[in-house]
Amino acid sequence: MVGGKERFLRIVKDYRVVIWVALVVFSLFMLLHTQSGVVVKSVSKNSPLYGKIFPGDAITWVNEKTIKKPEDFYSFEDFHGVLRMKVNNKLVLASVSGYLGVEVEKPSSRLKFGLDIGGGTRVLLKPKRNVSSDIIEAAKDRLEARVNIFGLKEALFNIVQVGKEKYIQAEIAGGSISDIKNILEKQGFLEAKIPKIVELANDKGYLFVDGKPYEVMVANGKISVENETYGVNETFVLDGIEFEVNNITEKNAVFLAKVFDSNDVKKVCTITQPGICTVRIDCNPRTKLCEFLFGISISYDAAVRMKKLTKDMEVIYTPQGRKLKNGKLLLYVDKKFESELEIDPDLKGKVVTEAAVSGTRKSREEAKKEMVFLQTVLSSGSLPVELEIVEIDKISPIFGETFLKETLIIALVAEAVVVLIIFFRYRNPKIALPMIVVSASEAIIILGIASLINWTIDLPAIAGIIAILGTGVDAQIMIIDEAFSEKKKIYSVKEKIKRAFFIIFSSAATTFVAMLPLLSAGAKVMQGFAVTTILGLFIAVFITRPAFGKIVEEMV
Repeated sequence: MVGGKERFLRIVKDYRVVIWVALVVFSLFMLLHTQSGVVVKSVSKNSPLYGKIFPGDAITWVNEKTIKKPEDFYSFEDFHGVLRMKVNNKLVLASVSGYLGVEVEKPSSRLKFGLDIGGGTRVLLKPKRNVSSDIIEAAKDRLEARVNIFGLKEALFNIVQVGKEKYIQAEIAGGSISDIKNILEKQGFLEAKIPKIVELANDKGYLFVDGKPYEVMVANGKISVENETYGVNETFVLDGIEFEVNNITEKNAVFLAKVFDSNDVKKVCTITQPGICTVRIDCNPRTKLCEFLFGISISYDAAVRMKKLTKDMEVIYTPQGRKLKNGKLLLYVDKKFESELEIDPDLKGKVVTEAAVSGTRKSREEAKKEMVFLQTVLSSGSLPVELEIVEIDKISPIFGETFLKETLIIALVAEAVVVLIIFFRYRNPKIALPMIVVSASEAIIILGIASLINWTIDLPAIAGIIAILGTGVDAQIMIIDEAFSEKKKIYSVKEKIKRAFFIIFSSAATTFVAMLPLLSAGAKVMQGFAVTTILGLFIAVFITRPAFGKIVEEMV
């Protein structure tokens, strides 16, 4: 009894086992802890909420009441008046009169399933004017870039022709319809502008550009610059920079100076690349604000305009640190204001083509959503033609829950057969039990990490998981055979397990190299299999198999 207790304590205290158990617990939490609120399943065309909410949207509260289950939402079925709802963390208002016409359900899992398992959405997009085939092809390519950056991992785009009309058809797994509408329907032409405020005294002031003052006169509600008169919303060019008259008051005049647009953006950092660019989100518990930051590269001409517009700005100090007075960068998408960013004081009066885009939001989720939206629009550029959504359909899953249940049953049967074979081979139940637990944990950790990174689970991904479980059993048998081998008595148990791990690492390295070409393969099906297999390899080689090796070492 004492020896068994000592062995157990040595196992549970070993760092490899601790890391393994911690990852399993974290993965189970990710898989079992569903999102808050309810998810919209369908919206009737007669519903007062039709066009305001869409299938896939998350509703967390209605009229100050927290929504935890479908019954909480249905309690407003007989409500008359204005319904205030928090949908995808945004406020939605609708006037209802005793009928909602909305079906909701409790979120089942954080996992995102592909079209073949969980279904998805089919969107048909039509150009608003007659265009050539080349322009439609270019629009399709940019839409694919937007969707991939936005996080809707599985998306199939095709150009379809009905009669003489050409459409772009998108089949997308994951994401709500409102997200899809937002990312697909926008033309996405970005303009970044800096507000320049001119203080007026006796209807006169000075607009500074590159340190040079330009006299500004106000008369009869209009602005006079360089002997030319302009009204509100009218534009003019000064020192190679386009200015728009935004507002005129008794005390000041506000101009919007265009720094760059979609054509000036050369590169956007979407993931951190050490030594190249950074992407991060930091939350400050004191201010209760979350700041996002990512790098971009702009053209030299845009950098020169930025230098000219910031040269005369004053650096001020606040409790939050240094900043430029009135140093705001306003982002407009399709002429509509979308976001406001702070200009880094270190950029003042400098020609810098590599810059960082940053901003703050009230929560990490809001900061991430804003950052991804900006990365998406900046990365994919504007569409060559404006599109409109003419049809949206839900795609039913081909296999769905039945397929998943059958796969689980087959996996359990296969695991049971392997365990029986191991039991008859070694006649030791203490070996069979750890094999079951470790094999199951590999699948749990893979799925847990997939839910964390929003990776889409489809048929190829499931095939990758099965492949990893198969190689995992092979590796475990190899470890057991080496550890219990009577022919190699000259080696200690640790040495025997090390010999097994040399073979395991070599095999894993070969598989990893074999998967690399599939990552760049044109078929997205192969990419899904490759990513899941590589993820599983890293988990197995560095987490589960070392933990199993320690368990076997102690048993022997």
